[in-house]
Amino acid sequence: MHPSTATSPNSGIISGSSCNSAKSRRGSTESSRSSTRRCLPSKDFQTKTRPTIGELAHRLALRHHTTVELVNRLETAGFVARKPDPADGRQILLHLSQRGIAKLHSLSLAHIEELQVKGPELAKALRSISRRERGSNAA
Repeated sequence: MHPSTATSPNSGIISGSSCNSAKSRRGSTESSRSSTRRCLPSKDFQTKTRPTIGELAHRLALRHHTTVELVNRLETAGFVARKPDPADGRQILLHLSQRGIAKLHSLSLAHIEELQVKGPELAKALRSISRRERGSNAA
């Protein structure tokens, strides 16, 4: 990876798994707010790609203009900042602000708590499905 494309601790891109359903919830204002919160950039984005709107759109499976609107909302709320790429001034990189890092942390804690509560139930349901599939494949 080129040194200029390395992400700093305050840069990042959105984690796809938490945002894939944002596309289906675009309808209501409350859903839009919810999807915006769920699409906070991930602090630990560590790939060979740079945190650009195009990369974000790709990871979220959203159109570019939809992703621009999400980033506009995140920027207005103070969660992210757009900064020119020092290596290529034509590119704009996304960076998490301190407020974005704090929000990401609080959301992560909430998700961990939810997994601790619902995780065992989910694991039981998955085991049940797996047993049924094995049973139908054996027949």
